[in-house]
Amino acid sequence: MAIPRPGVENCRVGQLIDLAAARAGRARIAAARADRASVARAPAAFFFALDCPISYLVGERVERVLGEIDWLPVLPAQELGSGSLPAAGRRQEPRKRLALAAREAQSLRLPLVEPDRYPLPDLRPVARAALFAAERGAALAFALAAARLAFCGGFDLADPDTIADAAHAAALAPDEALAAAQDLSYDGVLEATTRGVLARAGVESPAIALGGRWFAGIDALLGASRFAASRVPYVAVLHPAG
Repeated sequence: MAIPRPGVENCRVGQLIDLAAARAGRARIAAARADRASVARAPAAFFFALDCPISYLVGERVERVLGEIDWLPVLPAQELGSGSLPAAGRRQEPRKRLALAAREAQSLRLPLVEPDRYPLPDLRPVARAALFAAERGAALAFALAAARLAFCGGFDLADPDTIADAAHAAALAPDEALAAAQDLSYDGVLEATTRGVLARAGVESPAIALGGRWFAGIDALLGASRFAASRVPYVAVLHPAG
């Protein structure tokens, strides 16, 4: 005669946990956790141009949405020479880009003003300083400070004082940042990075690389966040019927 087990003898068959379903549920949970870890480990980078108001708007939110991410400066595509650019890689006319950014800033309730000098005739000095900051792990702080000085305060990013102020805000030595701004040896890396982003994303900035996928333009952050969410599926916890 079978010995009844406490808590089981009064249960109907439909109330017992289906072992196969429970095992499948555990497998889905394990797969979701592994997928979440793979997204977290995947190379993730935000490519920005400091003279780009849309880069400024994406930069203000990118780490709040995606978490920690590498920040890498790029140049305007035009500075690489128009003869080497695909049509898709030619930057939107600056006035149209600023007008588009103004509408987006209003919807996001973020400040946006036109800098004293826009468009910037030469982005290379401040881009070199941003790359210098990236080498020292301060790209985010420098880029946000510089972008806010330009697009919140209207300051000229070509002005050495503006570069020095951004460096100071990022806890960098201003004189070292100013020296980097004049260091032509940074140009090779900036040009190579810009060409690489253009080849993969179609535009130079803003662009986000995440998990082997590329997202660009004003909807870059929206696309990247949706992709990240799709890689971490919701898994319901199984409970016995009661």
